[in-house]
Amino acid sequence: MLRFDAHIGWLYTDLPFEERFAAVAKAGFKAIENPNLYDYSTEQLSEWLGKYDLKLISTATPTGDPTKGDRGLACRPERVGEFRDGVGKAIEFAQTFDCKILHAMAGLKAPDADLEAYHKTYIDNLRFTGRACAENGIKVILEPISAYSVPDFYLNSPNMAVQAINDSGDDNLFLLFDYFHAQCSQGNLVQFVRDHLDLIGHIQVADAPGRNEPGSGEINYEYVLSDLDDLGYKGWIGCEYKPSTDTTTSLRWLDPASGKFNF
Repeated sequence: MLRFDAHIGWLYTDLPFEERFAAVAKAGFKAIENPNLYDYSTEQLSEWLGKYDLKLISTATPTGDPTKGDRGLACRPERVGEFRDGVGKAIEFAQTFDCKILHAMAGLKAPDADLEAYHKTYIDNLRFTGRACAENGIKVILEPISAYSVPDFYLNSPNMAVQAINDSGDDNLFLLFDYFHAQCSQGNLVQFVRDHLDLIGHIQVADAPGRNEPGSGEINYEYVLSDLDDLGYKGWIGCEYKPSTDTTTSLRWLDPASGKFNF
């Protein structure tokens, strides 16, 4: 049986943040994910999670200042110290909630980027993060974000992420496979998952090209999810999409409580 969690940065966005916990629990979800939780105290988050018996599956290392356009720091040569300080903060944060997955977001390329320096910085930072998280029982995931969505994002395809994992030589690094971004960057979704299942540490779903709920676009989700189930995937699948209507209506494709889907 496949297990689905709710990305509360994308679902129920018409509600105040603290009310989204009740909404996802009512829908039948048992777990959530969100990379941007540092604006809330651990006491607040513990209260909201505990009240609705929800588990935090995945969060991220601090991603910088979004008001200045930051989308992660791991690839930036001039911000190594800031990134590594953030790794320590993220590990402590994750341990508070027994969260076992941290996303080390790569970040954007500057217009004059020295790609060789970016590659070296990224690989060195991944090794640092992989070791630090392994010592604390936490898995590190890397998410490629397609140029279709974010033109200057450094890590822009699943193939590039696999190469980065191989270049690092660290066995605590895994791929966050987002079907939407993968479809936009390279396609061949089912075969890629079959070939790299052992490297996939987390999955996210949204349809292409609109990034709305599964079943709204060109991805054959009945096929790809059935194949994923047949492969015996045991991780979580995050619902990270923009509902085309209200969130409740957009979830007609899925019964979160049972993991059963219908298209």
